[in-house]
Amino acid sequence: MKRDRILLAAWFVACFVFSAITHVWWLMGLLLGMGGLFWRQAARAARRTLLSAVPVTLFIIGVSWAWTSLVLQQRPDGYAYAALGLRTILIAFTSFAVLARVDLLAALAPWPTLMRLLVIILGQIHTLRLLVAESWLGLRSRMPRKPGALDTLRGALPEIEDQRELERLAARICSSPIMATLELIIFHKYRDEMLQRMEIEGMEHLDRADERGKGVIIFAPHIGGFALAQPLLVILGKGYAPVILNPAASPVPRYILSVALYTQRIAYDRNLPVFWAGGKDVVPRMRRHLEEGKRIGMTIDVEGGSVLEFFGQPTSMTSGIGHFALDTGAAIIPVTLLRTEDPLKYRLTICEPLAYELTGDRKQDLKNIMDAVVACSEDMIRRAPEQWMGWFGLPEWRKRAQEILAKKAEKGS
Repeated sequence: MKRDRILLAAWFVACFVFSAITHVWWLMGLLLGMGGLFWRQAARAARRTLLSAVPVTLFIIGVSWAWTSLVLQQRPDGYAYAALGLRTILIAFTSFAVLARVDLLAALAPWPTLMRLLVIILGQIHTLRLLVAESWLGLRSRMPRKPGALDTLRGALPEIEDQRELERLAARICSSPIMATLELIIFHKYRDEMLQRMEIEGMEHLDRADERGKGVIIFAPHIGGFALAQPLLVILGKGYAPVILNPAASPVPRYILSVALYTQRIAYDRNLPVFWAGGKDVVPRMRRHLEEGKRIGMTIDVEGGSVLEFFGQPTSMTSGIGHFALDTGAAIIPVTLLRTEDPLKYRLTICEPLAYELTGDRKQDLKNIMDAVVACSEDMIRRAPEQWMGWFGLPEWRKRAQEILAKKAEKGS
């Protein structure tokens, strides 16, 4: 018991000393020394350190490194980061090794208050873990199973039969929201180099559409570098006025507003307004913008009031593209900006204007246009499914579509 108390006191002092050391070689030597001192507990302590402390440490260092280099545009101090990581690992390893060797109850026996406090804390932790685990299992057993990411991918992309390929896509899809933000920062810093490496195809289609003088609707789902496409086309002399979800109607208003402002830092054209969806008089202003032969950027892969057949199922989406095309005669030009294996290289593809039949019946014409837009969207997504952000919202859009159809059926009856 006395040995345990001495070991606990030594551990407390050692952690205090370790936290003040900034020399990498000293930290490495101490880590090896702790491994030798607690050789019997080393394997278990190393495993617990690798599973708990190391991932958190690497994540924090990675975020800090990215912020320092990309946002602050300063060169990170690799030596300082190495010392930080080693110091955290050393303290965690030493703590796990000491706790595996010390009998805490026996060591705290001379201090009944501390011992009772330890017993209460450990008992509450264990009880809470059991309560959470049992409650979660009980809740899940009574809940209808919601389709997961793999179910959504499997239903939308039946041509992909390899389970491992679906799992790879699901893992990469999770990084798409992060990449959509990071690539703006990266482009802001490495603009010239990225423009040199960029592959651009089909600019002549946009030129011919401009010559018609009836306006152009640049259309793309939220895929690849969709947020980067607008400032990029401004740089290339083909800028357009984007239609952006009103921040007030979003659960992340500050994020949307920040992204919009950051794109203007990259490239800004004072003659190109931003149309906030749902804003006052936004529809007549957009129509007037197109009638003047200018360009706007729109999408369909957000929840809306129209039900479209998307990847084989009714889906709630927006149909504004079809209405504006009918009202103004504007050409619909699909545009994608896809990432490549090279993080500084993108592929900009400008497609031919969408072709569709106009009959004079507005309802039928709107359906023909939106069928063409949906087919084009599905083709874009199939070319790079891991870069489409809409997978996260697709189950809810389908659920919303069923609600819309049910309301229509009630009114019809």
